[in-house]
Amino acid sequence: MLLPVRDSRLTRRYAVWLLFFACFPLLAQSDIGAVVPEDKPIRAAALGDFGTGGKDEIDVVRAIAREDHDKPFQLGLTLGDNFYRCGVRGVDDPIWKRVWSSFFDPLGIPFYATLGNHDYGRGAGPVCLGAHTDPAAEVAFTQRSATWRMPARYYRFSAGPVEFLALDTEEWGEDERQWVQQRLAVRPPGIHWVVVYGHH
Repeated sequence: MLLPVRDSRLTRRYAVWLLFFACFPLLAQSDIGAVVPEDKPIRAAALGDFGTGGKDEIDVVRAIAREDHDKPFQLGLTLGDNFYRCGVRGVDDPIWKRVWSSFFDPLGIPFYATLGNHDYGRGAGPVCLGAHTDPAAEVAFTQRSATWRMPARYYRFSAGPVEFLALDTEEWGEDERQWVQQRLAVRPPGIHWVVVYGHH
């Protein structure tokens, strides 16, 4: 769900920032605070269903690089399915370099990520059976990357006048639903818009 944003710089781009590592099974949600001061405007790039390492991903990264050159992005976000078809198997999985680091590290933009069904090894039929998909590795990789940020399965942060709620729509449950309701019931000072994002 995306709530309307009334600033033309933000209507085209949605974004997320995450700053530190959290142990996936122990920390389901996190509040990392402000990643851009509330009095600063922001530009953000967003992408989802991209994690192939193929031509389409290359084209998207090039488009982000062109936009960033003219008007720099302060942050980016991913909308899940970061790694097709069966997610990652750990922080040392070679797919990190093939799909993420080789494309996004040169941009130098911190991307705040969410999980999709393929990040859980779901949605590819029997292909992923026995693949040992490890969504916790996407949380843990935050410690190894200057551009990948995912402090927890779902989390909150702010950037400029915008509050972001990053959801785990694949493992959605009562605790997360209540957390979202509580966050939406409170508008911190200086926040004018709320962006709620996830994969499904």
